Formats: sequence, structure tokens, C-alpha cells
Amino acid sequence: MVNASMVFGLPFDDKNIFKDTLSFLIENKVETVTSHIRKLSHEIIV
Repeated sequence: MVNASMVFGLPFDDKNIFKDTLSFLIENKVETVTSHIRKLSHEIIV
């Protein structure tokens, strides 16, 4: 079993990060995912 652990909301993430990540997970047959969404108070993710 392959489990991926990811953090979203880093300064270089853009609005495509979720779609791109999902494509990667499916393509690489990752079975389970643990994810965290980080939002800095001085940043807005667009």
C-alpha cells in the first residue's frame, strides 16, 4: 500500500494545485492520502 502525505497552501501553490495533485495521485496509483491545508494569515491563495 502506498500512502501520500501532503501539505497544501505553500507560497508557490496556485489554483491548479488540487487538480495537478489529484492527477499525480491517480497516475501513480497512490491508495491513501493524508493532507493538510495551510493558510498563512498574510497570504491569499489565488
